[in-house]
Amino acid sequence: MNDPVEATIPRDHPIRAVFHTLAERGLGQRNIRDRASVLYVGNLLAERVRTDDLYRVRGRDGRRLVHVADMVAAAEMSADRQERKRRYRCLGDFTLFMLGLFPENLDRRRRPVRGAYFSAQGRRSYHIVADLAWTDSEPDVYRRLSERFEEYVRGLNWVKRYIEDPFFKYMFREFHIT
Repeated sequence: MNDPVEATIPRDHPIRAVFHTLAERGLGQRNIRDRASVLYVGNLLAERVRTDDLYRVRGRDGRRLVHVADMVAAAEMSADRQERKRRYRCLGDFTLFMLGLFPENLDRRRRPVRGAYFSAQGRRSYHIVADLAWTDSEPDVYRRLSERFEEYVRGLNWVKRYIEDPFFKYMFREFHIT
């Protein structure tokens, strides 16, 4: 689901099990219990835990794109179907991650944005990925992410409150995650 080529945290790293458990519990708070969605969100958490991994979309000049509007423009300009799908998936993942774990950062940016804009772009991005993923084995995951985007965000809000506990902050330092 999340691109294995992009994986920076090894598949057998213990932090993955922690994030999968947190995804299961957080999404369970919103009555989202299908295995494919929980696995997708758990992998998303593990793959975006490092700041370097958060901004994966790059412009034509190779610079990281940090603004949603720039990511949308880059995705729309993608001529190749697979590249377009990858860019929209990264955009959906970015908006879900930021709204779920760091919504307060939307106001602190140089170009502040409204959460509703992020949410609309996340829903739209996952919808496009679902349409482009018709040959994949999991377009339903992307469709569910699109249709219930805000519920996934609220599930990640629960995860955020949970990991703000000092024990998890200690664990992240011990595993060299931060």
